[in-house]
Amino acid sequence: MLRATPPLGSGASSSKLLLRSFNSSATVTAPKPNPNKALWRNKGKAGATDEDASSSSGGSRGLGNVLESVTLKPKILSSLAELQPNTLTQDSVGQVKAFSSQALQAFKNWTIPSLIQKEFSATTRPATVVRSVTLKVKNLIDQSKGNSSAASRTVLNGPSGSGKSVVMLQGLAYAQATGWIVLYLPSATPLVNSSTPHIYSPQRALFDQPQFAAQFLQRIAQTNKTLLTSLKTTQPYELTADLPIGTSLYALIIQSSPQDRSAPLLLEALFFELSRQTSHPVLLAIDQAQGLFNTTQYVDPTYRKLEAHDLSLPRLLLDYVGGVKNFSNGLVLISPSHQSTTTSPALEEHLSSSPYPSYTPLGPSHQIYSSLLSSVRQLSVPTRLEKKEALGIVDLLMGFRAIREVGQEGVDDGTFMKALMESDARVREFRKGWERNQAI
Repeated sequence: MLRATPPLGSGASSSKLLLRSFNSSATVTAPKPNPNKALWRNKGKAGATDEDASSSSGGSRGLGNVLESVTLKPKILSSLAELQPNTLTQDSVGQVKAFSSQALQAFKNWTIPSLIQKEFSATTRPATVVRSVTLKVKNLIDQSKGNSSAASRTVLNGPSGSGKSVVMLQGLAYAQATGWIVLYLPSATPLVNSSTPHIYSPQRALFDQPQFAAQFLQRIAQTNKTLLTSLKTTQPYELTADLPIGTSLYALIIQSSPQDRSAPLLLEALFFELSRQTSHPVLLAIDQAQGLFNTTQYVDPTYRKLEAHDLSLPRLLLDYVGGVKNFSNGLVLISPSHQSTTTSPALEEHLSSSPYPSYTPLGPSHQIYSSLLSSVRQLSVPTRLEKKEALGIVDLLMGFRAIREVGQEGVDDGTFMKALMESDARVREFRKGWERNQAI
């Protein structure tokens, strides 16, 4: 027997009953979307209060008013200060800063690690928390300006989940805002995992990757067009076309195409010209760099696996990381990543304070990679967050998830300290814990 239910809007004293019936032939269309109820829309007039909104929506009646009582208002992110050179001070540690439109366009051109891209896609205005190590990277960039990269080749050293990739992106945004030419690889893994074609070059006895080289050149041109246009070649080049002395570097690199085998030569010519000029500092940044110091998944015609230095593009990058070649005015910054399955015993040994286990299988070129890394400096990314940095992450997540501070004062101290201790103040674990926390 069907239960009788009172109709919506009837009082407790209503004597009418409604039998719930089922009709398989009836069709119900979905309600049309209402842009006025969008999550990020600024409802009402400026300065309107909660009471004004309540009175204008018809008092306590209606489904919309019920939802307002159990949901929280979106946090306005448009008021966030941008991550600009003049805002990176000691007082800014722990503060949430939005990436500038210039930095976001550069990230779009380069592409960024997938985990960070996923975080950025959750909001219309990607932002980040300034950390103490952010200021160290800023100081490193400032000190390297005007000096050879030979003395400033640096690797970010930190455990898994310490935020090395985000710190590198913060450094890239700062460098670009201060007039640097930025050459960025979000991952060196595609260079060594046999995901792009490779062709043997008998003239150089190396294997070229023309498709990847052309793609890299295209991204360099998109991100640094203005600065590259102002720089001129110092010698003629005969590649896809005759390029005389005085050709702009931008005109040099747009000669490449994925179908053209000259792209690796154009890339080497670009690096050569950038290494000689001193007008603009150059930042070469490589994330997930451990693939450059190991045996690759590529094979030669005899099915022997190739080393990274057997491929022209990884070899070019290794020359600048190892100090075989240097930028007259620049900086080389690399970082390993534990999100990649690729490992490098040479890099891990360089970053470890204890010798590598003797039973670990080492590749035939282990000593070569170790020699290249021996003079690379380390910049430690702290394992644990400072308290004000952790508070900044909570504030950042509130903004990303479009909710206001609980009780107008944020989370309570007990909940915050509990999350901090449970995660051991590690960045990734702390953030994951708050993403699952109903308090925000």
